[in-house]
Amino acid sequence: MKNDYGLTLRICAVVFIIILGITSPLWSKAVLNIDLESKSFTELVVIFTSMAIVIFFIVGRPIHQITNVLKK
Repeated sequence: MKNDYGLTLRICAVVFIIILGITSPLWSKAVLNIDLESKSFTELVVIFTSMAIVIFFIVGRPIHQITNVLKK
């Protein structure tokens, strides 16, 4: 039963990353100072991949802490 919490938290993290990726053209100019509409496809792939990795590390650490608490 405790493994279900970890799976649910990982699914929520993935959904969060996907939502941020889809809405990134709306907030990237203000937050990152990057105009995504003027970038080429390869530049967009690099930007989105690096954003996903950073978001994964930011969200992944609290998920690790929460799963450790739930295992006890």
